[in-house]
Amino acid sequence: MAAICFSGKFQGSSREFGAVPIAWWAAVAAQASNRPIQDVKGVLPPDIALTLLMEAAIYCSKLDQSRIETN
Repeated sequence: MAAICFSGKFQGSSREFGAVPIAWWAAVAAQASNRPIQDVKGVLPPDIALTLLMEAAIYCSKLDQSRIETN
């Protein structure tokens, strides 16, 4: 799924997105994973927020993409 996001090629989207240069993938992924941690920093310590984020990512990575609703 991350490769699809970085490529900018989303199925069913009429909007054109540009591809992220491979050299920037790590920075983009770091920013994307940091944002939810910053959003909850007032109520959760960063270590707990990171643990929850990574555990959710593990389960989400197992989802069958063809069964996820796309709009």
